[in-house]
Amino acid sequence: MSRDCAYYLTRYALDKYSFNDFSVNDHRGEWLADLGSTGNFRFDEIDELVEAATAVKSQTGATVKCAGNIWDITEVEWLKTVDDVYCLLYEAEEGIQNLCKRIAAESDIYTEESFRKSVQITLTDEGELSTYRDGVIRLLQPSAFVHEYIHHTLNYSFKEGWIAEGLAVYYSRDYEEAYVRGHNMFGDSFQKWYEEGIIDDESMAKMEQDGAAEYELTIVDYYQKLREKDKDQNNQYTCYEYANGLTDLSFFGTETRENLKYIKTIRDVYDIAGSMEKMDDLGFDLTYQAAMVITEDLIAKYGLDSLVESSGSFEEDFGMTSDEYIKNYIDNKLYMHFLED
Repeated sequence: MSRDCAYYLTRYALDKYSFNDFSVNDHRGEWLADLGSTGNFRFDEIDELVEAATAVKSQTGATVKCAGNIWDITEVEWLKTVDDVYCLLYEAEEGIQNLCKRIAAESDIYTEESFRKSVQITLTDEGELSTYRDGVIRLLQPSAFVHEYIHHTLNYSFKEGWIAEGLAVYYSRDYEEAYVRGHNMFGDSFQKWYEEGIIDDESMAKMEQDGAAEYELTIVDYYQKLREKDKDQNNQYTCYEYANGLTDLSFFGTETRENLKYIKTIRDVYDIAGSMEKMDDLGFDLTYQAAMVITEDLIAKYGLDSLVESSGSFEEDFGMTSDEYIKNYIDNKLYMHFLED
């Protein structure tokens, strides 16, 4: 619990009760209800880790050590208050713990403890995307934290950057789903377009003018099919990511896709980050979501440890080049099983 919350809870209780009564009773639920909150009060082991964090002032902000990680907390637009910092640290630690549990469950090589690695995080408002390099995460938006953390802990041959990104998107999706939902990032337009399939005339006209109507309507169609499969689950963001990946694979190599300049491939993003030389491998022409879909099926077929124990050569690991693997996967529409019942 942040110190702000602790202060106001204590003041509330002492204003209404004696100190002795306060010390032997839990008034947190009553206090939250009085504020109009319908949620349960939470104070768990992650709160304890965040409460135990230490901070030292620096010239640009503060250096915070929390659960083995070092955070360079600076003034950024998306971090306004002490409670914002607390939530950032809590959600990041929760994301790490959940990730470590998942990897340990899928791997015979890693335990939760052995998979975890300390990392340094620098907050920024500059640039177009969050990045990871040489043990430092440069965080532009909190929702990207686990994605970049996976680059720190779970990677593959640099030559096969599509797998590195596929792994990061695949294993960060639960964190991003929870983040998007927890921060109420689903707008009315998302609800109308994807949940209800209602696209206003102006948007449709713009899509048709840009030659994007078929592509975008396929995303909506795939999204609704995925949601119908798991309609009882709160997984809108995950379904949206898969619908984008499946659509990209369905249109891969077509004139429609090539003409849609807003589609960012892994090659495009790496060029922005300045993190690669020009490479001709087919995988770099995938979007991040398409790479996630293929990587998930690669893991399902060969197991996560096949990537962990990799020799660094896709051909040696899987008996064909990555270009051959991707081409066969797309040509035979092996991704369509995601839409089946």
